[in-house]
Amino acid sequence: MSQDLLADIKTTLRETLIREGSNLLEESAGDIAQAIDRLMPILLSAFLKKSLLSSDPVGYLTGLLADSKHPETEVINLMNLRPESTAGLMAHGHELLSQLLEDQYQMTVDYIAGSCGLKSSSAAGLLQLSAPLVATEVLNLVKDANLDRHESLAFFKDQMSELVNELPEFAQPYTEPIPLLTPVIQTLEQSPFMDASEQHSVTASRLWPWIALLIASLVIFFLIENGSDTTRNSTDQQEEQREEPVPIPPASVDTLPESN
Repeated sequence: MSQDLLADIKTTLRETLIREGSNLLEESAGDIAQAIDRLMPILLSAFLKKSLLSSDPVGYLTGLLADSKHPETEVINLMNLRPESTAGLMAHGHELLSQLLEDQYQMTVDYIAGSCGLKSSSAAGLLQLSAPLVATEVLNLVKDANLDRHESLAFFKDQMSELVNELPEFAQPYTEPIPLLTPVIQTLEQSPFMDASEQHSVTASRLWPWIALLIASLVIFFLIENGSDTTRNSTDQQEEQREEPVPIPPASVDTLPESN
């Protein structure tokens, strides 16, 4: 396995998918080829993102394929696709896509169809045909390389950064830390492949945004409380002035003139 997972997958699957996709979907081989070049980075990115949310990427991919009604070995053997087996493969692909792309599924179909001149049904069919084969190939490559859990996590993370320029805007990976990635960060920090300086860098980069947020929250809280106290004191003073009795001036006594 090279350090370019996308290139490895294209080398293995591209010609098979062009041939079978154009025959099955009745689209030109040129349009199918263009569509495959656009959908493969999206599918690979989706598999990598989901795998990175797990502490065991290989186990996640194995379970993802095993959850289907079709055993993993059958999916691998379907590289030489047959009409009676293609329907089962695409049903498997539909199951995978619902888990992988979620609310991005229709955007992906529209993107492939619009940018490659395919019918929406053909774009959807090609995605369903490709998804299980891409997943199986990723799993085979990682297994063949004998990567353990820590190595596969690090490798998948590197591959995600390599895919950024290949993805449309809606499929870009998150650039801000998200809570679900905390176990991944902790796993990387504990990895034997990271030295002390790298671990410190990961920890520091993760803590500084939270420290800044805490300081900002304290400042805002202080300002609100200070403003509240000032308003409360002003109100109390007004109430005291309102309740203080107003002194009544003594009645004036006119001085009577002295009688002679």
